[in-house]
Amino acid sequence: MFTFSSPIRNSLAALLGSPEPADPRATVGEIRRTMLHALGEDGRHVNPGLHQRLNTLGSAQALWFARAELFTQLCHLHGQCVAQQRLERLQPLFEGWLPRSLLPRARSRIV
Repeated sequence: MFTFSSPIRNSLAALLGSPEPADPRATVGEIRRTMLHALGEDGRHVNPGLHQRLNTLGSAQALWFARAELFTQLCHLHGQCVAQQRLERLQPLFEGWLPRSLLPRARSRIV
């Protein structure tokens, strides 16, 4: 079987690949439980598919990308402000699991 390998694809894979945790603050299970807790019982009943996906995703990176769907569901249930607060609480749990390129940069504020 012939496989095509390009320097660009290899570079992207290196940047976005699944790193070994550098010094993770939480386990993947703790991240999952925190996300399920953020979704809550109302979210479980309204969107059982999301609840099931969060239960079965096997990596921190997969859970990171599931935040978009979680955010959408939380917006529908509780409003954007509450959804934003709940997702911001998740961010520290992912430190050490993801490449720095996926984590948001610190915002500079003009005072």
